[in-house]
Amino acid sequence: DAWSVRRQYLAAVYWAITTMTTVGYGDIVPITDSERAFTIFAMIVGGGFYGYVVAQATRVVADFDAQRGPYYQKMDTLRSWLTYHQVPLHVRRHVRRYYRTYFSHRTAFDERAIIDDLDPVSREKIADHVLPSCIRHNDLFGVLPRGALCKLIDVVRLVHFRAGEPLVAEGDRCGSMFVLYSGKVRVKRCGDDGRAEATEETLQPGGSFGQPAALGIDSRSRVSARAVAPSKVYVIPQDALLASFASLPEALHAMRQHVDPGWRLTY
Repeated sequence: DAWSVRRQYLAAVYWAITTMTTVGYGDIVPITDSERAFTIFAMIVGGGFYGYVVAQATRVVADFDAQRGPYYQKMDTLRSWLTYHQVPLHVRRHVRRYYRTYFSHRTAFDERAIIDDLDPVSREKIADHVLPSCIRHNDLFGVLPRGALCKLIDVVRLVHFRAGEPLVAEGDRCGSMFVLYSGKVRVKRCGDDGRAEATEETLQPGGSFGQPAALGIDSRSRVSARAVAPSKVYVIPQDALLASFASLPEALHAMRQHVDPGWRLTY
């Protein structure tokens, strides 16, 4: 029998959909117009579902790359830069170790922008979850207003020190505060007048030093510090701290007022 124009168009659409969806031409095929229409509908729904699954899988991979992508890109750039300048091998290892530690505790997201959009209660809850206890319970930050502690999330940097490796020497230019997370650090401080007996103490986790340097009160270190065991130390750079609290000058003033002019180790 001669096919009507409508039936021919339906058959052509069926053939096109079957080809585009890669379903193929099996042994069981639709015969009537109703069967072809139903088959076309089923193939479109099936293709849409397949596309949805692929899109979700792609999204998962993209989210993963959003975290790891900057790390690999930074490491590739760093490797090329160190090779170009012919940096000694032991220096390369030190720099790579720092970046591995840094990126293992950082995200690819703009944390400061996210935090600034939160209300004080949410900031406080986020700080309690994200910041380690050695930062949250440090005496210096106990004077901060509610929610301000969260600003430290984008400031603190975890650095690994091997046994015997110096953190800082007295008199060196230093603009950072150090908070011990794990391990042991020996801190030595000479007398203020140069004749008083030097004091030496071993810092335990939670101990800190360098508050005046981080707050811009001093430009040089008042102590010498060296790791006596493999240690993890949170470093708070002055420039990052001041920039993070630039919108809260009263908080900076409170922290500076808290720092004793005759500074002592805090535990």
